[in-house]
Amino acid sequence: MLGVPKYGRTIKVTLAQPGLGVFTITDWQGGKAGPSSFDCDLTINRHTRPEPQQATITVRGLSRETRSKILALHKAAESQAFKTRRVLKSGQVSIYAGYKDDAGLLFVGELAPDGVKVQPGDPQPSLLLRALDGRIAWEGRFVKKSVGPGIDL
Repeated sequence: MLGVPKYGRTIKVTLAQPGLGVFTITDWQGGKAGPSSFDCDLTINRHTRPEPQQATITVRGLSRETRSKILALHKAAESQAFKTRRVLKSGQVSIYAGYKDDAGLLFVGELAPDGVKVQPGDPQPSLLLRALDGRIAWEGRFVKKSVGPGIDL
């Protein structure tokens, strides 16, 4: 878990999903775990390319019911987005990080179309979340549309 207990680091990862509300995945304040903190690993890829920035979070310790609910809500939103031909809005991941009381927003992104998976694990399965920072999603890929010469949407 990122060595959070060391040096008073603060990290908070939340998932806001319609039907679930705001679900706190992990919440460490000043090196101490909050009451609802789960063990997780996260990776945030930063670059200057036009592709979206990506965060990948592996959460361990969730109950079967919680994993199933998150997966079911994501699949329902995916199905609705496909039927209505609208952009998928199945959940938003926010990551705050810092030191002691000084923490700021590090990443905010929408769950990707293929962004929720249950991975088999040794004691119990883990939940893999993949979030992207706001490009136009379509079937796991991204649309690049030109609105004028040299101007991309």
